[in-house]
Amino acid sequence: MSKRKKTKIAIFHCGFIYSGGGERIVLEQARGLKRRGYEVEVYAPTLDVKKCYPELVEEQDVKTFFPSYIDWLPFRYGLRMLASSFLAPFLAYKFKDVDVFIGANQPGAWFAYAIARVLGKPYLVYLNQPNRFLYPRPIDRKFGWTTTVKDYHLLYRLIRLVRPIISFLDKISITRANTLLSNGDYISGVIENVYAKKTIDTPAGANFYS
Repeated sequence: MSKRKKTKIAIFHCGFIYSGGGERIVLEQARGLKRRGYEVEVYAPTLDVKKCYPELVEEQDVKTFFPSYIDWLPFRYGLRMLASSFLAPFLAYKFKDVDVFIGANQPGAWFAYAIARVLGKPYLVYLNQPNRFLYPRPIDRKFGWTTTVKDYHLLYRLIRLVRPIISFLDKISITRANTLLSNGDYISGVIENVYAKKTIDTPAGANFYS
């Protein structure tokens, strides 16, 4: 009797370059899904193993879309994110054997949408908040991006120049997801108000996958 093939899932996130809450949730999602018997891969445009939960990143074997030859350049994280986002539909060949995609925030949702659409596969989106570049919080308006890596300052300025295009791509990548996941009643309401799409609340975030 042949062994049943495991469902393969690819999770996409914006990057793993510092130890933040969003990064931890994605890594715990991958861990929890594996415990449930799924085969899981985690991808991002940018990665710094030393700065982002080293043990968890190594445990989940996080990968980047492209090998890095520009680590000496300034704004390399921003450049990798822009290049990966632009080339996302052409990356589909790398994921032909994946059954389901999960896009965690942006541009994770865009990667999932673009690749799943090319391959005709289902995808889910997890948001812990609307896209902060397009829908900044009061604290973002007050302090800007001074507390983040300088690459995000550059991305913010670029996105403001082509905001209508980015807003359109942001919306379709989220609203066309088979399922939209969020965490908590308050943020679910905020997300539903912005994207006009019903969310599924995942209690305690990563614990949903445990």
